[in-house]
Amino acid sequence: MPMHVNWEEVPDSTGYAPIPDGEYLMAVDSIQEKQTAKGDTMWALTLVVKGEQHNGRKIFDNLTWSTEGLKRVKFVLRRLGLELSGEQEVTMEDVIGRSAYVTVFQDSYFSEKHQREMKKNSVPFDGYRKAEGGAATASVTESKDVPF
Repeated sequence: MPMHVNWEEVPDSTGYAPIPDGEYLMAVDSIQEKQTAKGDTMWALTLVVKGEQHNGRKIFDNLTWSTEGLKRVKFVLRRLGLELSGEQEVTMEDVIGRSAYVTVFQDSYFSEKHQREMKKNSVPFDGYRKAEGGAATASVTESKDVPF
């Protein structure tokens, strides 16, 4: 079926626009396992905004399972509602679907491909806050055990 469009009414794209700085309720939508340049396992998280404003927008974050990265992995997994103690195995399935309040900020970088400065959203080290129950309608639970 042909599509009829008046292109004069469609604004030109100025490229991808990051969401504004702030804190958003987000759920882990998917995880891809990758390797860092040093050979460590890294989980590339795709987080999706759950809320009226910016609902459905995606943010990307990484968890690196290296000796140095485990402190942040522990911090994030706890904020996502996982109970961590002793020796445990954690799977991607344990994490997918869980929610937390995530702080995002706009960051700039130079793109060799586009030959210009680009903007993207980033998540700080401690940019996760626990959402009770991990559900999209969750209430906030203040955590007193920061940073880990």
